[in-house]
Amino acid sequence: MTSSSEKEALDIDGELKIRPRSPTLLNLSWLRDRLNRVKMIKDKLSSSTYSVDPEKLLKALIDDK
Repeated sequence: MTSSSEKEALDIDGELKIRPRSPTLLNLSWLRDRLNRVKMIKDKLSSSTYSVDPEKLLKALIDDK
């Protein structure tokens, strides 16, 4: 059984395949991915299972872009 948010995510992906250049759908897809990532990190932080990848952290700190 899929939740309504999963169904909405699937609908956005379907629309992106039909109209890949729609800026609104691209922004919604980016926003959906970002919100899912934030929720995952918050869940891991609350359960004390979040760990940082030291290589990615170092690369982010060194990169001046």
